[in-house]
Amino acid sequence: MVLKQTLLIYRGGSLDIVIYSHPDPKNSHNAAVLSFVQDLYKEAGKKLDIIDLYKEGFSPLLTLEEYSEEKISSDIKKYQNKIMQADILIFIFPIWWYGPPAILKGFFDRVFTSGFAYNFKRQPRFPKFAEGVIEWLCLQKPLYPFIVRRLPVEKKLIGKKALIVNTFGGNKAGYNLFGRAVENMVDKGTLEFCGISPIRRINWFEARGPNVVPPQIQSQIKETLMNWW
Repeated sequence: MVLKQTLLIYRGGSLDIVIYSHPDPKNSHNAAVLSFVQDLYKEAGKKLDIIDLYKEGFSPLLTLEEYSEEKISSDIKKYQNKIMQADILIFIFPIWWYGPPAILKGFFDRVFTSGFAYNFKRQPRFPKFAEGVIEWLCLQKPLYPFIVRRLPVEKKLIGKKALIVNTFGGNKAGYNLFGRAVENMVDKGTLEFCGISPIRRINWFEARGPNVVPPQIQSQIKETLMNWW
């Protein structure tokens, strides 16, 4: 399947987005996932835009001007506009070194910027003796939802949902062994930080052999999207 950039045509409704981050758009497990998602949208008669970061030649390098918040390029504004128009963001990417490809990390760095995706609020001041207690509380997993809701951050992407489909060469045991690193980096540390919720994660472990999406993965993707539609 050759990917074609879908034209943005807004007619009273939002256009959901796939952010696809794999160098092979035809013969990969990720391409199979993308094709399956496209077919679902086509069958449902719903609009879908594809952002193929490799095909579009997206540069993951944050420039000095962007870092200094002096200039945002027209390309970055284009991506930000698409995100603002979308209700559902679908991320399809492989897991390399227990994290996303560099091109996707750069996309987050350059597109999910302060002022667009979030703003820091003024942090409350705590007495010195309380810092250790606060740090300990932050490490308690059961308290995570409570603490996250009270971070001094203005979440500017509230109202959007995210579906993340990842392919792993390894198994679930390895994913847990290395601290579910991508989940902390992408799901919690980026998307949830900016207010995106709910976030549905689908992990395709031991993705080897034929580029055919397993029935279980197909079912999870279809069920998630149909519930959100």
